[in-house]
Amino acid sequence: MYRIGTKQSIGAFYTKNPLNILGGVNNLGYSTEGYGFSYSVKFKTTSVSTGYTRSNQISSKFITDYYGLNISQSFFRRHSLSGGLIVANHLPNLGQSVAGYIARANYSATYLKNNALSTNLSFGYFSKRSSYTNNGEVFIGTSSVSYRLNDRYSFQGISNFNKRTDVFINIPGFIPTSYFDLNNQLTLSRSFGDGRFISTGAYYNFSEIATRAVHTRGISTNFGSFDYDKNQLFSASVIAGYTRPTFYTPSRDYFFLQFFGMARMKVFSANIRYAYGNIGTSGYGNGGLIYSPQIVSSSLNHQHQFKDQHFILQQFISYTYYSLNERQTLSYMPELNYYTNNDWRFRLQIGYYLTRNSTSNVFYTAGSATGISQENSVVSSQNVMANLGVRKTFGVKNPFSKSQYFSANFIAFIDVNGNHLKDNDEYLLENIVIRVNGWDVLTNEKGRAKLQNMPTGLYEF
Repeated sequence: MYRIGTKQSIGAFYTKNPLNILGGVNNLGYSTEGYGFSYSVKFKTTSVSTGYTRSNQISSKFITDYYGLNISQSFFRRHSLSGGLIVANHLPNLGQSVAGYIARANYSATYLKNNALSTNLSFGYFSKRSSYTNNGEVFIGTSSVSYRLNDRYSFQGISNFNKRTDVFINIPGFIPTSYFDLNNQLTLSRSFGDGRFISTGAYYNFSEIATRAVHTRGISTNFGSFDYDKNQLFSASVIAGYTRPTFYTPSRDYFFLQFFGMARMKVFSANIRYAYGNIGTSGYGNGGLIYSPQIVSSSLNHQHQFKDQHFILQQFISYTYYSLNERQTLSYMPELNYYTNNDWRFRLQIGYYLTRNSTSNVFYTAGSATGISQENSVVSSQNVMANLGVRKTFGVKNPFSKSQYFSANFIAFIDVNGNHLKDNDEYLLENIVIRVNGWDVLTNEKGRAKLQNMPTGLYEF
């Protein structure tokens, strides 16, 4: 990407997946390439971006051209409206070209003193042939409202739906299948001002595949504690409830439970997850068969910096167990990075994977006449992979810019939901040190900091 002044930018990319790299990694027998261009411009309250992308499956001579346009407009300071359109034109090797499109719209606003109330509405539509092989349609929508009662308590309500029909034209005898999902959740959050927080909520979901419908309802609890001075954090979440498949007679409820925990202490971090039962339409077979699978997964990560601080070693190990087919997976992945003083990074990554499956259990097979498949075998496999990487960070002076100095604004907060955006119910962090090219600045009580009169360039912080 190249910036033209402070309001315009242009970009381009090119990718290629060669055929049969290293003696057949791509054993599907095809190679692909893609390239594209983009341009964006920003006015006082309006932003416009446009782009073009071509995807080319070289071996099958199948080409798809994508044309995109996105416009966003803010008004009355607290309101924002955006919309986008992508047109896809498919050019197969044999047959006529077909076209489809993807459209989306979004509206967001804040109200009341200190923006205590916020709302968001979004909608998307995928037309027939937006994908060449699928002649079905997709409708998606999301609505949310958040209200911050005070510095301690906040409330959030979210509702979203997804309705689609799969019509795969390249699969002989494929029967069109309809899907519908509706999810609703209410959450109340409480922060304690010392890094601790807790939230609890209730939800009701409805899922339907063809004529198989399942109602799901339950409660959820999230809690945690953060101490960034000691580089320690802990969080956990529990979800429990009941599902009711309406296509069984008589209809009844089935219990499910999920737990997730995360902890970090300095250079160590760990995750653990346990799940029992079914959420949604999976696990309910024909003939009244019920499956209550259990999943256990855990991981441990460690980072070590050598005396020569140019070297950093990261190690990651994980284990997963799935009860239905007694599938066990163990992986170990060390990664060594070397950082130079002139912004080069060299990376060596090794991965080892061990998988074991036992298919001696009875399980449901979608589309089967009886709904039952019985096998008796144990399969084990091992894989080793290696990656080498080189990265260079550099900046190019903008010849069109008259200004030689700029200001940089920062905000520090706890990204609870991991979306890399500051949401209204996420907590700001005071006295966080931000270091950029030897300059240090502390965040204020609102989690904000600013560096002024920085020479034009590209910086890491």
